[in-house]
Amino acid sequence: MVSSAQKTGLHDNAASLGVNSLRSKKDLATRLAPSAEWLKPSVMKIKTARFQTSVAAYDECPKASRPEFAFVGRSNVGKSSLINMLTNKKELAKTSGVPGKTQQINFFDIDARWHLVDLPGYGFAKVSKAQQEQFNIHVSAYLTQRETLNQVFALVDSRIEPQKNDYEFIAWLEECEVPYSIVFTKTDKSSEGQVQHHIGLFQEGLKERNLEPTMTFKCSAKTDRGRGPILNFIEGKLPKKPKASKSVPTMNLSWMKKK
Repeated sequence: MVSSAQKTGLHDNAASLGVNSLRSKKDLATRLAPSAEWLKPSVMKIKTARFQTSVAAYDECPKASRPEFAFVGRSNVGKSSLINMLTNKKELAKTSGVPGKTQQINFFDIDARWHLVDLPGYGFAKVSKAQQEQFNIHVSAYLTQRETLNQVFALVDSRIEPQKNDYEFIAWLEECEVPYSIVFTKTDKSSEGQVQHHIGLFQEGLKERNLEPTMTFKCSAKTDRGRGPILNFIEGKLPKKPKASKSVPTMNLSWMKKK
């Protein structure tokens, strides 16, 4: 139960926690109350998640046929682990202790309804400068030209203070009018206080730069934190499943045959 004083405090701190466009204090209290919102189950039940293809260049991408949700972030941000957690498939995306292991655009088919797209990371990946530039060219082409791209999830490491290249990438997304949300990863690796501190600093930087993500999420691949909210968000962006049509009853004309 959240008291009136707690509701007021939550409302006053909404900006620093990245909560926007809520209609009332009651709604805000519900979103931020210490009821472990991230433990709420997902309305999306993923039955099948399979690797579809990998491409090295944008013009090799498969035909755009379903809504796509792309995940991208600095090298070593925990992207592969997050993808495996969301799909509940431990080895769907390959994880590695070597930063920059994802070097192609990877497509995964989810329940034949939507595609999850794993993009190469940016930052300190151990590849040549020329190769990093090629990543950037093809990733940029995908992000700005792919007509079925619904949302980009920009991953940010919650363990560390805000990084310049994260802001630069997010500012570029906004400049190109690419819809994006921010996912703070690895929240289990630090104390909750430190996580909140780093997220607060990052939120302040967004505000200073007039950057406004669609949503923000806090995630942990280890504890499943954030799984429900992210999948529920994706579900809300997908076309509604058509309702099964009712069968038309067979017309009975037997009465006409009676004498």
